[in-house]
Amino acid sequence: MSLVALGSMSIAVAVPAAAEANAALDVAIGIAAPNVTAQITAAASFTPSVSLSFLDMIAMAEQIIANIEAAIAAIPPIPVLDLDAQVNLALSVKADLEAMLLVVNAQLTIQLAIASLLATGGVVAYAWDGANDALGPALTTALGGATTHSNAIILYTTSGATWTAMQSFFKTT
Repeated sequence: MSLVALGSMSIAVAVPAAAEANAALDVAIGIAAPNVTAQITAAASFTPSVSLSFLDMIAMAEQIIANIEAAIAAIPPIPVLDLDAQVNLALSVKADLEAMLLVVNAQLTIQLAIASLLATGGVVAYAWDGANDALGPALTTALGGATTHSNAIILYTTSGATWTAMQSFFKTT
């Protein structure tokens, strides 16, 4: 039976999975935000056109004739969106990308809040390896007083700010 002091640490050190999840979120946002921003920039540079050029129409006609001569089924002409439809489509894409960027920015705000909480120090940790009835009167009573072997991690603090941060990660009530 032993109670091993693990030392004073930040919440990130005490809960490595939370720190890893926060780091993964940071990487994902770091990839998503510039990507969405670049797509918005590209959408903003879109220039609609009214119709195909004369040379493009000739090339399409020649291709249709070649397909007929080779007994390949006729390819219907490529539909050309009118100017209003092109502008509306571009505006729709831009609106979708801007909405996506708002979501990414909201995720970044959450990630920064989590990072701040994880950096909170003053958590003291102990690891317990022993019998239930040797953890002290309060825990012995709560655990039924049995001599069953148990393991535990005990995290505590004397700092109100650290306790508030810990309450963001652990059920405390």
